[in-house]
Amino acid sequence: MIESSSAPRNDEWIELSPLLECALELEGDERSKWLAMQRPQIAARLKALLSEHCVLVSDRFLEHGHVDLPSTAATMVGQVIGVFKVESQIGQGGMGSVWLARRNDGLFDRRVALKFLNIALGREGEERFRRDGRILAFLSDPHIAELIDAGVTDAGQPYLVLEYVDGEQIDRYCDQRRLDIPSRIRLFLQVLNAVATAHANLILHRDLKPSNVLVRNDGQVKLLDFGIAKLIEGGDCTESSTAFTLGGIALTPEYAAPEQLNGEQITVSTDVYSLGVLLYLLLAGRHPAGERRNSPTEPIQSVVDYDPIRASDAVAVLDASSADGLLRAVVRMTSGEKLRRTLRGDLDTILFKALKRDPKERYSSVSAFAGDLRRYLKSESIGARPDTLMYRIGKFVRRNRSVVLLATLAFLAIIAGLVSA
Repeated sequence: MIESSSAPRNDEWIELSPLLECALELEGDERSKWLAMQRPQIAARLKALLSEHCVLVSDRFLEHGHVDLPSTAATMVGQVIGVFKVESQIGQGGMGSVWLARRNDGLFDRRVALKFLNIALGREGEERFRRDGRILAFLSDPHIAELIDAGVTDAGQPYLVLEYVDGEQIDRYCDQRRLDIPSRIRLFLQVLNAVATAHANLILHRDLKPSNVLVRNDGQVKLLDFGIAKLIEGGDCTESSTAFTLGGIALTPEYAAPEQLNGEQITVSTDVYSLGVLLYLLLAGRHPAGERRNSPTEPIQSVVDYDPIRASDAVAVLDASSADGLLRAVVRMTSGEKLRRTLRGDLDTILFKALKRDPKERYSSVSAFAGDLRRYLKSESIGARPDTLMYRIGKFVRRNRSVVLLATLAFLAIIAGLVSA
């Protein structure tokens, strides 16, 4: 095996590994374009690693033998982390693994989720990780999964002890129960309330997506992984290390804002954008970028280079007689044409404002976003569009249909009486 003269350090490898996997999936011009989108120093490191990979492949290195890797699941079950005993694995991802554990000190019985993070921390980093973990544990909201503790194992691996949430991803929950559009918006408002609480405590999420929003059987939303980006990055809100912060821990390309993908300043508007993508998915049943997502580079290019497709137009593109179109309508308790009409107008405007590429043009806060959705549910004028006289009249008529109808009938009766006289 060839030894690189500048082999990545452990912390560098954590950042480069997911990017290298992405680059290996591409070939030729597509790979070159993708590398050109990365920061120069990251692109240079990736090119060096790709060159080494080519040499290893040409030497048929992987065909010379195999290495039996130990089973992580087998080694973790039964281990004791603090006062919690590991019982079984819940999930595995790029940022680490999640395990179901139970408290074993006899004080009380409680199940928790143990999340082991694939990051490297120095001695100072370990102290800060524990300290910030204790601070984030004070973040209290009924819709945010509680962060119970944060620590580092004897082997130097950081971990989080989180409230265990038995629930479904919000998009699956809505579809399985065939929630209509107003019901989906009311559920989404729970998400907005939780994010607003975190923002009030100067904590950004930076990775809001369906898998981080669970809904319990009682209909209560629980947000996962709040504050993990802050824990890892020490409260620095500028994504300066790489376009995919720490191997995707604080960023998922499909739900990331343009400023995240460009390595620019992160603000509350960043979470607003991700929330806009999530709401678009819940209402329209598809991603705002449409179908331009057939390769690893396309989600990034779609977000950075294109405005989103209006939700009503996205639904209209689907043939109402097609299987996909019918399914989207059925799980929303409506028809394809009614779904398009429901989305057209205020909901299109609200989504379009949340998904603006320029952060300054989005909602200034999550509360402002929530305010427009509440006004929509009450058939009131929303703040995201010009408050014209005709628009206000239309909203008044929608809110007071029966009164307007009676007044109209009375007026016509008076006119008819005058004409008869």
